[in-house]
Amino acid sequence: MRTTVNSLFEASHSIEGGCNALQLGRFPMATADEERHEEVYDMLVIGAGVSGVSMAKNAIASGMRTLVIERSDHAGGLWHYDPDAYGVMKFTHINVSKHNYCFSDFPVPDDVPDYMHHSHMTKYINDYVDHFDLRRHVRFNTSVVELASAAAQQQPQQPDAASSAGGGAAEAEDGARWSITVTGSGSGGGGGGGTSVLRARAVAVACGHHAKPHVPRWPGQGCFESSGGTVVHSVRFKDALDPRLDLRGKRVLVIGIGNSAVDVACNVTSVAQSVLLSSRSGAWVWPNYIAGQPTDHYACRAMLALPWRVGTAVAELLLRFVWGTPHGKLGLNPKMRALSAQPTVSGVLVHHLQRDTIAMRPGIACFEVDGDGDGDGDADEGGAAAAGGSNGRVRFVDGRVDTIDVVVQCTGYTIDLPFLAPDLRQALLDEEANELKLYKNVFSPELGDSLAFIGFVQPASGGIISMAETQSRWFVALQEEAAAAMARRRSRSATAGSAPPPLPRVEPLPSQDEMARCTKLETQQVAQRYYGSKRHTIQRDPILYNDDISARFGACPRWWHYALSKPALAWSLLFSSAGAAQWRLVGPGQWADAEKVVRSVPVTTLWDATGKLGVVALLAALWKLKTVWGATGPLKRVVLIALALIAVQLRSPNFNFWGFVGKYASPSREGDSSSGSSNKATGTGGSPSKKAE
Repeated sequence: MRTTVNSLFEASHSIEGGCNALQLGRFPMATADEERHEEVYDMLVIGAGVSGVSMAKNAIASGMRTLVIERSDHAGGLWHYDPDAYGVMKFTHINVSKHNYCFSDFPVPDDVPDYMHHSHMTKYINDYVDHFDLRRHVRFNTSVVELASAAAQQQPQQPDAASSAGGGAAEAEDGARWSITVTGSGSGGGGGGGTSVLRARAVAVACGHHAKPHVPRWPGQGCFESSGGTVVHSVRFKDALDPRLDLRGKRVLVIGIGNSAVDVACNVTSVAQSVLLSSRSGAWVWPNYIAGQPTDHYACRAMLALPWRVGTAVAELLLRFVWGTPHGKLGLNPKMRALSAQPTVSGVLVHHLQRDTIAMRPGIACFEVDGDGDGDGDADEGGAAAAGGSNGRVRFVDGRVDTIDVVVQCTGYTIDLPFLAPDLRQALLDEEANELKLYKNVFSPELGDSLAFIGFVQPASGGIISMAETQSRWFVALQEEAAAAMARRRSRSATAGSAPPPLPRVEPLPSQDEMARCTKLETQQVAQRYYGSKRHTIQRDPILYNDDISARFGACPRWWHYALSKPALAWSLLFSSAGAAQWRLVGPGQWADAEKVVRSVPVTTLWDATGKLGVVALLAALWKLKTVWGATGPLKRVVLIALALIAVQLRSPNFNFWGFVGKYASPSREGDSSSGSSNKATGTGGSPSKKAE
């Protein structure tokens, strides 16, 4: 735990649950008004999935009085397998290697496979919860009914009370900014069941963006279903042998080309008579391994530094070496470039396509049944026609027609936050575009830094855990800074001339207008890069995103800082994916074992060879310039001055190389510097941990 600063406040109180050694030194003491409410928390977290437990761990480590609200009876979110509830399928494995899909200070054990089964993931998450003693801070079997501004609830006649001039929720009389109505049996964390109102200074919404199944309908679907055909969303699909669906001997159509669709199609081949896979857009399919190394290990800073078209060309060349062309015989027919869509990862789909156990089809035009060839009927209007038919058919946009018994819709999910008060929903959610209007996918420009959305981002490669964790640490750092500012004000009024102890600094949020401008710009950039789809609205590259966010609170690893002192570490940061621990090398929450874990992530043979060839080429170029250097006096002086200036910049802890380059090479990044304070005060955002047993 970070050492508390008791001199900041006149009093402190213990975290709920009886941890006598952990005193809340950074956050204001409960007042008499607060004690009249059932609960007042410094941090309230909605959801106990990977994003929620990460948020809770970092908040508790900072000394914040924290409560997690979880509607189920377990931690782990969708990774907890339940045959009767929302979550993973029986056969689900992660499609990101364990080095990049893990918590930053809690490595996955060595004996666990690279691509973990959901049972491994469930154990790993629960080991993390127990290792950091988080379970007692979770109120299970409790649902959030409403999240609203505390000040707005106290003063309903003043609808603008929830926003300050610069954006943000105003404080109520008791210091709380948010009011959370919850209901349920509440097992743990002091819950007593029924309905209650909790109050908090800060709230983290970490319930995930895979919330509400997207269930499209096609012409004639009603007739198809009434004639005996079955249409289900993948949220109800757990296994091909599930007796509730019974796919044995059936003709199955799977709609979609994402990871769930591919998993379902491959699973169904073991029992179905035939399997078709329908996609409007097609896809590039990525293998789990390339040259014997996990595919996500190829995503590194060196590759991301390449021009996008060059990086895409390299990726497509690799995929063609592995599978051949996705067009033609395979029928994948992608309409986008390889790096313009969420990766579809499968080591077996192409083999099924080659053996004709799965066949590709384009998008659906309509459903048909015997006696309804035009496909225009629906459940209510075409019931009579459907009654006489025995076989349902699907007509595709290329004119082909196939007889189908069961359709599994792997059509994704939409963002759904039904507990948001109407004014918050209006400020945050664009339901038509499936977008949350968030600065850096975390904060609303209108609502400020006391409400954060953790995990509402889609990784382009790598996993969401590191992104959610970085978001959590940023949110905690901002709350620490807010508490420190309050302490400084109190200290100045109580003791003139004295200054409180220094705290790790964090780059404050920009103005409301600036956040809105940056959010709009990022939305436009995403639209330009990615294929038009609702699932790409929150797509980000994990390494670039985490570097951007961590720089704002001084935890971004700069590879060039280690080039001379620790060249092996610099090499890993530049040419390997480096894993989640790289954002624990410096800054608040620095972890002693981070360097060892980062260096344990393999550098792929391709990038290792490329890097070494690059070094040789650079040395050869410098040798070639030797004659020019010796012959040209004025040029020598100019180059020497330029190198000196660059060296001074590189030694600055606040220097952001990519931001520096982008400022002059990419006008689209102007005004959105990702540099941040790099204060290296050592804290314990997470206690050093051993591998889970």
